Amino acid sequence: MIERDRRHRIAHRLFAGTEDPWRRLDAAHRPEQVPLPILAAHDEGEEVVGISHARRLKAAYGDRLELLVTRGLGQRRIGAEPTVIDNAIGFLAAGQEVGAV
Repeated sequence: MIERDRRHRIAHRLFAGTEDPWRRLDAAHRPEQVPLPILAAHDEGEEVVGISHARRLKAAYGDRLELLVTRGLGQRRIGAEPTVIDNAIGFLAAGQEVGAV
């Protein structure tokens, strides 16, 4: 109930006159406008933003999105996890190789 009220206040105060502000802010909305490859890391036990959101992004972006799913890190430790960092570095390095002339 509180969350619904908060969403309503945000939509009406910050986005007055916008028909569906949450759709405009949805990362899965209009994936064709993001032509670059994407790496998304998400912990399957994350309670604030569930894994279903990451899977929805994967479905929207298809092969352009690499989804790295972790277990037991939550949203606070995922960014400092060595395996996640190694994957991010590898992802960025692969992009550099593709773009190299």
